[in-house]
Amino acid sequence: VGERLARNGFLAVEFDQFGYGQRNRAGNLGFFENHKDVSALGVMIQDVSKIIDAISLINWANKDKIMVSGYSLGGMVGLYAAALEPRIHAVASTCGFGSMRMDVHGNETEGIRRYAYLRPTIPRLGFFLGHENRIPYDFHEILGVIAPRPVFILAPKLDQDWVYDDVSACYSEAAKVFGLYQKQGNIVLNSPNDFNRFPPEYQESVISWLKTL
Repeated sequence: VGERLARNGFLAVEFDQFGYGQRNRAGNLGFFENHKDVSALGVMIQDVSKIIDAISLINWANKDKIMVSGYSLGGMVGLYAAALEPRIHAVASTCGFGSMRMDVHGNETEGIRRYAYLRPTIPRLGFFLGHENRIPYDFHEILGVIAPRPVFILAPKLDQDWVYDDVSACYSEAAKVFGLYQKQGNIVLNSPNDFNRFPPEYQESVISWLKTL
């Protein structure tokens, strides 16, 4: 993906998420035993900010056009990072999220267990298992915080991890916030009739959108 971005003229930075790839052992139980008030997601978001710090030291980099793109977990981290990091100009998320409050589909999806038990990205969400309607925020609000900065959502309708109606509901609610800024065109939902994957044609869709900004 990084090489494809570079061929299109971008300064591309790729990295292993905390707990994945060459950093797999960094996210073991020992980390959480020694850092009881830290979530894996918090480390991932901090990593994005540190990379932006480094990019900002490059004199020929365009600091006004720093953009993030991610697939699956990376797509979720990108949204959180953009909500918390004002230096991010735009974000593209592929198969990255669905409504947390609405994700109560039995065995059809992992629900919020995906964040708290299966992969301890946000461990404290486990307190809301069975009480999802009491989760204090959801992804439409994360998208609303990013507004009016550009957001591209690639959400296949047959995604096995996220129920499309849940994604669409978050998009529809967030679009109202973009409308308040009169920037409805800054949030885009692309919904191919496909399952959860990130093939070259989807990568090109993301890159084509980034090139318009």
